[in-house]
Amino acid sequence: MRNARALLWACPLYVALLVVLFLGEPGHGSEAVQWIAGALLAALAALVVHRSGLLRRRPRVYLSHRRSDSAAETGRVVAALRRRYGRRAVVVGPPAVRWGSSLREEVGRAVSRCDVVCIVIGTDWTTSTNSSGRRRLMHVRDPVRVEVETALHAGVATLPVLVDGASAPDPVDLPETMRELADRPAVTVPPGPAATRHDDLFVRLDEQVRADPADPDARPPRLRSRPPRAASPSP
Repeated sequence: MRNARALLWACPLYVALLVVLFLGEPGHGSEAVQWIAGALLAALAALVVHRSGLLRRRPRVYLSHRRSDSAAETGRVVAALRRRYGRRAVVVGPPAVRWGSSLREEVGRAVSRCDVVCIVIGTDWTTSTNSSGRRRLMHVRDPVRVEVETALHAGVATLPVLVDGASAPDPVDLPETMRELADRPAVTVPPGPAATRHDDLFVRLDEQVRADPADPDARPPRLRSRPPRAASPSP
């Protein structure tokens, strides 16, 4: 919406600029007046575009979630991020696994091209169990665990996003390879229909881009080595 308003203002200004420069009547001193007016219009249009954020680099976000825990709220977060940054700026995991590859490798490729990995955490994120009653996070091939471990080990900014009234996970409830996540400051998305409820998330993402302005597509993958796989306790 903000970008649309900026374009709504900028386009008529550029049209006026063209009219002033090329359709003005020739005469004594009129050319200088036309160029001065054109320069003022161009500066005003550039200011409108700059203030709108159209020229700023947008963060590229990888979003991890557990469907059984926060599918509905994750959908709202994704919609809000895509409205603000564009559809291609948001990658929703887990990625499809191509023949000859593995989930961990595919996640590593996707994460290395992003500025931030958002981990959406609902009330059942740490306690969700599989059909045998075992906590999913204790399974080394659990997609959410793979995503968190990969992001932490890759050195990519990792942001817990708390939804549905959830609290930040306790380190004792996490596998050893994921406990660093509990040390990361979280963003809380409050429940309700308020249009501003994702603003804190936007602020954190924008701050991350200002802190790390390099284009992620131009960076080499930051994956160091495969994260250690801690032995899972018996159920």
